[in-house]
Amino acid sequence: IALADLKRYRESGAAFDDALGIYRGLYGADSTHVAHALDAMGGMRVDARDYAGAESAYREALRIYAAKLDAGNHDKLVVENNVLRVLETRGNCAEALPARVRLLEQGRASGQLTPTDLANDYLAAGIDDIETSAFADGERMFCAALAVLHDKPGTHSAWYAFGLEFLGYGLPWQGRYAEAESAFRDALAITLETEPATSASACRLRDSLSWVQGLRHRYAEALALARQVDADCTARLPDDSTQRPTFLADLSAAQLGNND
Repeated sequence: IALADLKRYRESGAAFDDALGIYRGLYGADSTHVAHALDAMGGMRVDARDYAGAESAYREALRIYAAKLDAGNHDKLVVENNVLRVLETRGNCAEALPARVRLLEQGRASGQLTPTDLANDYLAAGIDDIETSAFADGERMFCAALAVLHDKPGTHSAWYAFGLEFLGYGLPWQGRYAEAESAFRDALAITLETEPATSASACRLRDSLSWVQGLRHRYAEALALARQVDADCTARLPDDSTQRPTFLADLSAAQLGNND
């Protein structure tokens, strides 16, 4: 794990292989010790962007947990979520969605989830709905997450801003651009209560505002804001950042809208 934190992924993988060999020898191939190590290995492979390897590790951990633990066990639910997260990262949202809904219902029924855990499950299911063009279902999931978060941690929390951000992404697909802009503005206002305008969350929300302004044909506003994001945020990102292409694409779209 320490090597993975240092981004020395090849060495980290070798260390995980050694640890797994020891655990299998001591406790058996299907022990929960092995499953814990496989789960951690999956996280390392996600960080290394080896998503096929991560999915393989997570699925093997889940197979062990499914045989050893109750359906509502927290460790099992976490690994199920990890499998789905990798599927979604690889673009397999249609495959992930039925399991997402089942996991949500299972976690809600267990009574073991914190409000933020439950809200996270709603948000994840909602994104899969949006990615599979079930836009109204996605909106309902996002609103359910916001309802959970309303009292705890509250409407000025980073989690509530996150829920509003998801809602903002979901609404334009239904042609509801003004509501999407309002959701993004509210999320940004909450974020700026505790973070600078150049934080990762604030930069992402400012870019999203530019995007939705462009959708509303307010090209001058969209371009002005996109240029601010480019100056304040894009240059700070590493070259391999997954956010950089989005910022640059939204700037390009705003420039095209202004014939710039």
